[in-house]
Formats: sequence, structure tokens, C-alpha cells
Amino acid sequence: MKCKRESDGRKIDHHSLQVMRQQAIKSGQSVPTVAEVLGLSTRAVYDWLAKFAAGGQQALLAKPISGRPPKVTAEEMRWLAETIKDNTPQQLKFEFGLCL
Repeated sequence: MKCKRESDGRKIDHHSLQVMRQQAIKSGQSVPTVAEVLGLSTRAVYDWLAKFAAGGQQALLAKPISGRPPKVTAEEMRWLAETIKDNTPQQLKFEFGLCL
């Protein structure tokens, strides 16, 4: 589904959205005014107001983005970096080396 607006809140980083949410609630302006100034939908601003009413300032904070857990431990990564740095491809029995 294509967004009709030129600006899209999904393209804004999480910290900036958090600041925008907090300022929108503090401003005391009407929802359509805040939405127009921020270039977002009125639905988004109403959602922020509902979250604020239900949970206060904590509800407006950005949630951490977890991501996929690493497959390599920090110790394994350290060993790998040192091995690559301190040896040539021939010492490690590689058929070729990478050019930088």
C-alpha cells in the first residue's frame, strides 16, 4: 500500500520520533495542527495521545531495536581479527587473497 503523503514517519529514526512525540504532547496544539507541522497523519498523533493517556511519558519513549543475535562470540571475533591481521593467505592455506 502506497502512502499518499510525501513525508512518511517510518523513514524517521527512532530517537527523532521519540523527541517529536514528546514535543507534540507538550505543545498543547490541536491534533490537526501538530500533524500538519510534523508532516504526519492525524491518526499517528491521536495514537501518541492515547499512549500518553494510558502510560504517561514512558509510553512515548523509543523501544530498543533488538536485531538478530550474533553467531560469533566476542572472543571468537577477536581471534578471527588477530588471525587475519597477523597472517598471510598462504600461511592460512587459502588459495587466494583479497585485494583492498
